[in-house]
Amino acid sequence: FNNLYLRTIEYNGYTRTGICDFPALDSLNNNADETMSCFKEFLNELKKGVIEKKILGTIVPLVPDHMFREECYYLTKLSMVSNIKNTNVILQNQE
Repeated sequence: FNNLYLRTIEYNGYTRTGICDFPALDSLNNNADETMSCFKEFLNELKKGVIEKKILGTIVPLVPDHMFREECYYLTKLSMVSNIKNTNVILQNQE
């Protein structure tokens, strides 16, 4: 996540020039989409493990569920301003 953040800060300078569509930005958006999708899978596994009491800790199932929904929101907003397709279905988290 830190690497994506640093790349975003760097690309912010490009957008100040008025050029908002360039291949490096498309690459960043695709990379962010892939990273967030993997993180959503992790959150689903974490939530399932907490519910089934297979994971030790004090985390409640609502925390990964909330985080999952935040990732869906982020990816929805990303799809509105980029070439990323919105494949978010919040209901898929309801297993």
